[in-house]
Amino acid sequence: MNWFKRLFGIQREGVTYKYDKIIDGEVNKHPVCIVTFKNSGGNVDLKMLVDSGADITLLPKWAGEMLNLKRTDLKYIGGIAGRIGYYINYTNAVVAGETLTIPVAWATQDTVPLLLGRQGVFDKFVITFNEKKGEINFK
Repeated sequence: MNWFKRLFGIQREGVTYKYDKIIDGEVNKHPVCIVTFKNSGGNVDLKMLVDSGADITLLPKWAGEMLNLKRTDLKYIGGIAGRIGYYINYTNAVVAGETLTIPVAWATQDTVPLLLGRQGVFDKFVITFNEKKGEINFK
């Protein structure tokens, strides 16, 4: 259906998410969206921080285990959480109604947040962060 819409110039309506808290009890709200990851065990919905500063989607250890991701060559990255190990996987995910195959960095520890990064996602949408309204739109 998507190819039909694009072929005949029908615009996507877009999907809007309200900013929300990432951690229970947190005061600040952040640009988040629900990402549905597909695996052999079924679908897993995760509330993820939409991070325009993250090159790649980042999943903590528990999430990668839930999704049955593979331990590939161990790599390391540095960021606000310090230096962490991770494995690169490609997985199917539904973002704002679109099914995508995206690269994910599966961390070797649980202390990292769920981050939706740019690779494989941001080039598929026009993403608008509206701080005044506390909304993020994927179109």
